[in-house]
Amino acid sequence: MSEEFPDHGLYVGVSRDINVGALALTAPEVGHIASVGAPGSRSGVAYHVAGHWTEFPDDSEIPVVLVREAVKEFLHSGGSIPTCIEWKPFEIADEGVEDDPWGSPSWPVNLGAMPKPYRQRR
Repeated sequence: MSEEFPDHGLYVGVSRDINVGALALTAPEVGHIASVGAPGSRSGVAYHVAGHWTEFPDDSEIPVVLVREAVKEFLHSGGSIPTCIEWKPFEIADEGVEDDPWGSPSWPVNLGAMPKPYRQRR
C-alpha cells in the first residue's frame, strides 16, 4: 500500500431524526465490512458522507450510541476494527468509484448483496 493513502477507512452516516446510523469500514485484513443492524430495518439507506450521497447496505443501521462507541474505539485503537458491534462483509459495485474524493476504490457507493455477518473476535 502506498504511504500516500491510508489503508483503513471508516465511513459514518447518522440520522439525528431517528437516532440511528451506519458504519462502513475498509481494511486490508477484512476488505469492506458494514455494521450489522436489526434484521428488517430500513433498506436503501443513504447518508451524506464527505459531500456525496453514499448508500449503505440494507440492515446496517444501529443505534447512534453504538455508532459513537465504535468510532471512539476505532480512533483510540489507531484504526483497529471496533469489536463493540457486529460487522458484515459487502461488495462494492464498479459504478461510482470515480466519485471518491480520496481517489480510493473503497468508497462505499451502490453497495451490492450482503453475505452473512462478520464478527470481529474480542
